[in-house]
Amino acid sequence: MPRLGRTVCLYALLFSGCAQVGSPSRQVPHEREKDFPYLNFVANWDDGVSSAQYACIRTIGEYDRIYRAGGVMFATKPYGPPESFFVDRQMLLVCRTSPGDLTGTLFTLQGVAEADDEVTITYAYAGRTDLISGLKDTLNVYVPKKDYTRVRFVENGRLVQVLELRGGQWAFPVAHPPGT
Repeated sequence: MPRLGRTVCLYALLFSGCAQVGSPSRQVPHEREKDFPYLNFVANWDDGVSSAQYACIRTIGEYDRIYRAGGVMFATKPYGPPESFFVDRQMLLVCRTSPGDLTGTLFTLQGVAEADDEVTITYAYAGRTDLISGLKDTLNVYVPKKDYTRVRFVENGRLVQVLELRGGQWAFPVAHPPGT
C-alpha cells in the first residue's frame, strides 16, 4: 500500500467511532491539577494488565477507589476533595510509573476536546512506558461535569485507551473495590 494510503488508513482507524460524521469537535474548558493539593497517592494497579492507570472520576466514591490517603506529620492539606467538588466537575486521570528524579515533568497536556457525547484528552508523555517500579507521575485534569459516554486518551499522537462510560467502565485497569 502506498505511504499516503497507509497514513490515511491509520488516521481513519484512530478517529473511527470518535463522533458522527460531520460532528466538529469543540475544546472543553479544563484545568490541570497543580501543586499536589491533597495528601494522597494513586493506589497500585495490576501492572500486568496495563503500565498506566486511566480513569474518569465523577464521584467521591470513584475517587476513593483510585486514591489512598497519604498523611504525614504536621501536614494540613486534606486527603481529597470534598464531595461537593464533583457537583459540577469531574477528573480525567492518567498515572504512570516514572523514575523518581523526573516525577512531575513527564506529562504535557495538549488539550481536551469533545464531539457529541465523547471527550478526548490529548497529552505528550516523555518518560518510559515500560517501568513497573519507581514513583507515580500523574496527569489529573478537571473538566466540567457532563454525561459523556466515552473517554479517549491520546498519548504522543496515539490512541492508548478508551473508557466506555455508558458500559460502566470508568477506570482501566479496574479500580479497587470500595473499602480495599
